[in-house]
Amino acid sequence: MTLGRAMFTAALVLAAVASAQGQSPASKPDSGTDRVRWHKYVNHHFGFSFWYPDTYSRAPLAPAEEEAKYSSILFQRRDNPDAGFSVSISVDPFRLYPGAGDLMPTREMIGHHAFYKGMGGSMARGFSDFYVTELRGKALSFVFGPDDGVNPSEETKQLEFRMLKTFRTL
Repeated sequence: MTLGRAMFTAALVLAAVASAQGQSPASKPDSGTDRVRWHKYVNHHFGFSFWYPDTYSRAPLAPAEEEAKYSSILFQRRDNPDAGFSVSISVDPFRLYPGAGDLMPTREMIGHHAFYKGMGGSMARGFSDFYVTELRGKALSFVFGPDDGVNPSEETKQLEFRMLKTFRTL
């Protein structure tokens, strides 16, 4: 009986080895594929930083935006200049304003910071997701989208949380 069990065990081991040898090796990921790299943006004047993917690059602001009551930075997707995000800081004291539908932004902890999330825009220009946080008594806003002409895309919605999680104050 012990000899039968030993033969049965040996047969199972041989079957497993033989079937493994007959299979093709697991495919390796293409080492030539482009990986998204992240870059750190640091603003020493206002004292904050965040990371953003290299699929975005800084873009110039329109002259009217440069003269506004806030400091703003614009980032556009390299493959779609209509898609992007902006970062603005108001010179006025921190205050929340209603977004689309007169809804007040909702508080959400992302990383170590409280952001107030809302949606703003119009049917003519499209809708954007915005996140506002208090930075030394001022309102710091991140505005994402619209990418598809109407709303932020699913890719942008995933980027929002990942990017805001990297936000730090100096």
